[in-house]
Amino acid sequence: SPIQGFSVPVVPGTDHSYRISLTNGTLPEDWVIEFSDPVMGNRWTIDYLYITVDGRQCGNNGLISSQHDRKYIWSGDKWMGEQAWGNHGACVGSGNQPPDAPLVSCSLSEGSAES
Repeated sequence: SPIQGFSVPVVPGTDHSYRISLTNGTLPEDWVIEFSDPVMGNRWTIDYLYITVDGRQCGNNGLISSQHDRKYIWSGDKWMGEQAWGNHGACVGSGNQPPDAPLVSCSLSEGSAES
């Protein structure tokens, strides 16, 4: 799959909102939007952000979380599986938005080494 992209720093939280658009139309349906890191949400608290993407429905009235769907974004042997393009991420370009990933406990499990 093609490896390219853009990175935009944002301030997580619900006090701000962001809008992503192109001057010549809507974003292509196969562009993937990713926000924050699920590790942070699993270990501390979930990050939230209000976002509007021209031509897409994002989250609940634009509210997305760090736990958004990331299926196929890292396949282990290549950067992104073909299934990810436009179908997974924080604001999908086609179809329905997949549900957020469940939280994962970051507590020490029995038998783990303590630091």
